[in-house]
Amino acid sequence: MGNDSQFAHFTKALGLADLATDPRFTTNSGRVENRNALIPQLAQAMRGKTTAQWAEMLEAVNVPAGPINDIGQALADPQAVARGLATMAGNRPAIASPLRLSDSLPGAGSEPPLLGQNTDEVLGDMLGHDAASIADLKARGIL
Repeated sequence: MGNDSQFAHFTKALGLADLATDPRFTTNSGRVENRNALIPQLAQAMRGKTTAQWAEMLEAVNVPAGPINDIGQALADPQAVARGLATMAGNRPAIASPLRLSDSLPGAGSEPPLLGQNTDEVLGDMLGHDAASIADLKARGIL
């Protein structure tokens, strides 16, 4: 929670308003110090409701909250869709820059390399390995 007031609103939404007046949890430092006692109580109370239900309940009591999304969920979010963040770079999926300058959308750039696509170039040109050294690394299963 961002502050003690938000914690009080949060615990009320959970049906655990008494936690906000428990001397162990009235301050952020107290909640940190006593987290081993606090977290299980909060976790138990939060079971049984969906992320969407919690988001609605916490918004109603002015507690900032949001889901933790995986990439697919984040890119399916209406705001991400509206901003065109899921795009293509060549033939591969990519994430567009969120920056919007004037009326132009930035391109996704070039297609990202495949895993290992530039290994020989990096080892040779950048790290000074010769072809025999690279072949040896591959033969030994290092690459």
